[in-house]
Amino acid sequence: MPLITKIVQNKKEGRYDLYLDGHFFLTVSEDVIVNDQLIKGKEISKDQIAELNNKQRFAELYQIALNKLSYSMKTVGEMRQILKKTDAPSELINQIIIKCQKQGYLNDKKFIDLYFTELLKTTNYGPKMMHQKMKQKFLSSNLIILTLGNFSENEQRKRIKKILSKSLVKKQIRGSANKFLEKQKLKLMRLGYDLDLINQVVSEMDFSVVRVAENDQLIKEGQRLWQRYKNLDPYARKNKVKLTLYRHGYQGDKINDFLASFNL
Repeated sequence: MPLITKIVQNKKEGRYDLYLDGHFFLTVSEDVIVNDQLIKGKEISKDQIAELNNKQRFAELYQIALNKLSYSMKTVGEMRQILKKTDAPSELINQIIIKCQKQGYLNDKKFIDLYFTELLKTTNYGPKMMHQKMKQKFLSSNLIILTLGNFSENEQRKRIKKILSKSLVKKQIRGSANKFLEKQKLKLMRLGYDLDLINQVVSEMDFSVVRVAENDQLIKEGQRLWQRYKNLDPYARKNKVKLTLYRHGYQGDKINDFLASFNL
């Protein structure tokens, strides 16, 4: 059987280079040296060699896991993806994950609770966007659905109303009221809110400031268009301005009132 001929401390703290029959064999941790009672002059079998390789591979992967966890919390799925990049066998990866779970380093329930709270505090996301973000963390659908059950409709209404209220600053209002509301609804849908709920909140809010701003915008845009098409005959000029304003979302009666000011 091979004989341990030398054990030399590695440059890395807590690591040792193991030599068999005068040739370098493996770098192992101090724990492996102690637990397996590896000393100079000891003979080891092929089975023991294979076991040493497995133990050292486990120790290396476990250290990788701990290093990643030292920077930030991870989900089980995220850690699995990290360890897969090392080309380690699935069985070994599972052993690492189980050990991390037992020690409390990996806990998807704890992770998702903290992540949900973070998303509530730092983003304007609705439940659909939160679901998407949680999926990207490799969290299970059941756990996501259970967690988002705490995102009440009342809380979603408050957040939608807050987002809409911030948009009602006059300098942010451009174009017609219809276009403005359409843009805000699309924004809220991209953030992950349900359209029916968005429409309910919109119907409950006062958008009079948008209507007032719309009149100012109509006059400003109408005058600009009227000047742009000054080379057309009066009839074509009027129709061109009217169609353009209509495409921009202005109401027909308001467009007609504006054009009437030109006494055509």
